[in-house]
Amino acid sequence: MKKALLCTLVLVTVAAAVSGQSLTAGIDSALLKNSNSVIKEYHVTYDVKSPSNIEKRVKYSVVILNQGGRDEGDIQIYTDSDEKITSFSGSVRKNDGALQTKMWLDDLESRPSYPDFVFLSDSKRHFYHPVIENYPYSVEYEYVLSLSGMLEFDPWFPVSDLFVACD
Repeated sequence: MKKALLCTLVLVTVAAAVSGQSLTAGIDSALLKNSNSVIKEYHVTYDVKSPSNIEKRVKYSVVILNQGGRDEGDIQIYTDSDEKITSFSGSVRKNDGALQTKMWLDDLESRPSYPDFVFLSDSKRHFYHPVIENYPYSVEYEYVLSLSGMLEFDPWFPVSDLFVACD
């Protein structure tokens, strides 16, 4: 009983210490100098179970430093008739690491990618725009996309514009 209580106390203390730490504490000062945002993590993995059963897992974490970096915190997932989001979770954290918002699949808005051509395309855009005004803040999310049929790798760019840094 004492060991369980001690272990719980240690975990609560560590969690409190982590949540009180600034989001920019672990980022090199050279990256912060001319950046609007810093990508902390971006992993994309494909699990090919069969030619018609493929899972794409995406994990993304970014720190938004100022208003110029807000677009990097927007979540956008594109799907069509051969793709389905099977799971999604995410969070927005304040500068001190405290949880601002927890996101789930139901929180994503879904709209046709081409609203004028709804009958010609099954493509949809699922998106979430964090509403937070104090900087810096972080956005983290992870999702699994179930793919059936042809596998096409997405084009990859390390950063989307000049003022985005990678940690």
